[in-house]
Amino acid sequence: MPDLVLVARLVLGLVFLTSGGSKFQSSSALVQTIQQFGAGHFGPKLPQLLARFLPPGELLLGLLFLSGLWLTLVACAALGALVTFTLAMTMHLAQGHRFRCTCFGSASSEIGIGSLCRNVVLLTGCLFLLVSSPWTSVTVPLRADAQRLSDPTTLALVLAGCSVYVMLLAVGEIDRLFRSPRASKKGV
Repeated sequence: MPDLVLVARLVLGLVFLTSGGSKFQSSSALVQTIQQFGAGHFGPKLPQLLARFLPPGELLLGLLFLSGLWLTLVACAALGALVTFTLAMTMHLAQGHRFRCTCFGSASSEIGIGSLCRNVVLLTGCLFLLVSSPWTSVTVPLRADAQRLSDPTTLALVLAGCSVYVMLLAVGEIDRLFRSPRASKKGV
């Protein structure tokens, strides 16, 4: 079980680091996306405020997942963010609205079944960490993680986790594959 916790931490940490880092490069697109998700209904300042704090917040979550500090609290915060994003996506998709999610910067595809599936996998990872981690305020498992990484089984699980990370990035773009042929037929 500790090996799977380590893999879940690594995958979630890498995803949040990638997501937060890519949002720094596309702040104007992020403000527009936040407005499209509906935060603009609460005033023009809220999307700008969220766009300012979302990237560093995601980077912080990623770093905390990787370090293992306050794991339960971090998993709860990530779970809350992912539930919010997933519900907003689901509501817009149900209404037929499609726009770029900016989940991984301005190059991200439109919201769709791929981004929903990616979020469900990430939600499952957060729930797994919540169920399997004890309620501790501060733990520093870095030394134990380094020792576990020398175990071949753990190393294989970590490599599998890295593969899951790459697949999660690809799954979010799957709608682009299915949409491209239709878009080219409409243009003809």
